[in-house]
Amino acid sequence: MGDELKFCYGCNQFLSRWTVLRHAKFKTCVNTAVKNIHIRKRKRRGSESAGDNECCEDRVCDDFDEMDSLLSCTSSEKDDGCSADLHLHQEIDKNNSEDGCINLQEEFWDEETEEEINRDLNENDVEDADDGRDKANSIVNWILSSLMCIQTKFNFSDKCLAVLLLLFKQLFLVLGAVNTLCSSISALFPASVYLYRKYLQFDRDDFSKLIVCPHYSSVYRFEQVVRERDGTTHVLKCSNRLFGCRLPKYNKNKGKRGRYQCNADLVLKIRLKNNAEKYYPLKIFCYKSIIDTLELFLSRPDFEAECSKWRDRLSTEFYGDIYDGKVWQDFQTYRGQALLSQPNNYAAMINVDWFQPFKRRRDYSVGVIYLVFLNLPRSVRFHIENVCILGIIPALVKEPENLNSFLGPIVTELKILSRGIQIQPKGKDPVTIKLHLLCAASDIPAARKLSGHMGHSAIKGCSFCDISFRDQDGKKIIGPVDPKWQSRTREQHLHYANKAENAANYSQQKLISKESGFKYTKL
Repeated sequence: MGDELKFCYGCNQFLSRWTVLRHAKFKTCVNTAVKNIHIRKRKRRGSESAGDNECCEDRVCDDFDEMDSLLSCTSSEKDDGCSADLHLHQEIDKNNSEDGCINLQEEFWDEETEEEINRDLNENDVEDADDGRDKANSIVNWILSSLMCIQTKFNFSDKCLAVLLLLFKQLFLVLGAVNTLCSSISALFPASVYLYRKYLQFDRDDFSKLIVCPHYSSVYRFEQVVRERDGTTHVLKCSNRLFGCRLPKYNKNKGKRGRYQCNADLVLKIRLKNNAEKYYPLKIFCYKSIIDTLELFLSRPDFEAECSKWRDRLSTEFYGDIYDGKVWQDFQTYRGQALLSQPNNYAAMINVDWFQPFKRRRDYSVGVIYLVFLNLPRSVRFHIENVCILGIIPALVKEPENLNSFLGPIVTELKILSRGIQIQPKGKDPVTIKLHLLCAASDIPAARKLSGHMGHSAIKGCSFCDISFRDQDGKKIIGPVDPKWQSRTREQHLHYANKAENAANYSQQKLISKESGFKYTKL
């Protein structure tokens, strides 16, 4: 096969075959079509046949069929990142916007239903499955339960599960021609992962979804952005006020003094296969409640017993775990009141880190904020079933300078839990619990963002003392430093952090953080 170029009427230029097929799938222009023109072939085998022109239309149809099969490929290595960001098929046109901001337009999602979009945005509960007790229903329930156990054990993707569901449905459909039971099974058998979970009354999407500004990571609820008034839908843009030098390049106030509204687009207008119009967020921050997670953990029969094992632990002269350290001992009582020494008091450690979910894309990073309970023994503390995922930060135009917008709901719940709250574990009596955040364990860049300190390469880059890594001439100090330094205090941190947050302009804000080594953080 030779290299083949095709003409894309949407872009009005010749592109590669794969690019044209993707444009035909995701472009919003209704008149987008593919013109099958051979520009050149590097390898020619004999003369062209006389029937090439006659079969041109058939080949175009075959191209679209092949496109559908390629896009539904189950291999994650075919196109790592093609379905990224919650199935948001959005191209970044760097020719029209040098800063890489997303160029908004209407899109057609002909494979999505209005029910699925509403469920994704509004987080509706999964409807009850048919409660019939006939033989066909029992067989379907057994097959689906087996598939769920197999997926859990071998950890294969939902794409692979969707292929298996279609395979079973087609198999029973064919067998239904000779057997009425198989025909009944085929009618009941789900053809998608969504229907599969709906049938089993299994809903794993228990995250609260917030819309995120792609440029400055401000978060909004969906009803704050998309509003219905008098039968008309009003869509708002990002209302966060930024310094002029930090605005996106397309903003007319870019570079001006003072604070201005960001005005970045937050949602995308989509048209479904039934011609219904919906608005879908460009970026979504998924947040999971700490209170709900702790209530779920306490519903386990052995969780409380595991969290109390540290009380019977024999202390030694060696530091073997956090229980031997000064921080844990100091928090046994606080200001004359019993704290961790009392039952139903839990200590937690927070962490945040970024990772690249795709093998072949190094420019796409997703952040995860998670929590572990320090009361658990170290042998099981970091098991996946004991880790509380608090938030999933989407890939933005650039990595955020701070995490304040994402830490907002977390800090609110931590304040409530530190004072105590009554919860109802499943199958148990109501209990009043307290949770205290003791430490943040991350790599240096993430830890500085969490705690509100400057980076390790800053002039005052130490988070424990106020030592300066510059001499009187402004040169960087490399090597031994004067051991006479003063430790940082909580009062200093609060003073300079609030001063930097209330600065009149961005230059003054940077100067305060540079000279003090502190930044504002909600944590």
